[in-house]
Amino acid sequence: MSHVDYSQLLSQFNTRAERVEVWCDTCEMSFSGERQLEAHTRSHIFCDFDDCSFEGNKETVKSHKKDEHAVTESIHVFSMDNPAVLNAWLKERRRNFPVLCVD
Repeated sequence: MSHVDYSQLLSQFNTRAERVEVWCDTCEMSFSGERQLEAHTRSHIFCDFDDCSFEGNKETVKSHKKDEHAVTESIHVFSMDNPAVLNAWLKERRRNFPVLCVD
């Protein structure tokens, strides 16, 4: 049977426990030190809605906009004032969604 040096194991455990783990609350990510957290927070962007101070990485802000501002990226906005744009949209819609005429 081998002898286990418990004092050495305890010392290793304490050394691991003393390592500082820092947390980015916004992104829900942990980092092994302040430098890693600072590097991560440099990738943060701000929400571009008026009076909104939310910040996070690109994916977090995208999720925030969807949840808090009901924004999806699939929305295509165009001006209804321009007849050429409206007619092109109608033509494309008719091509994609034909109607069966029944007499």
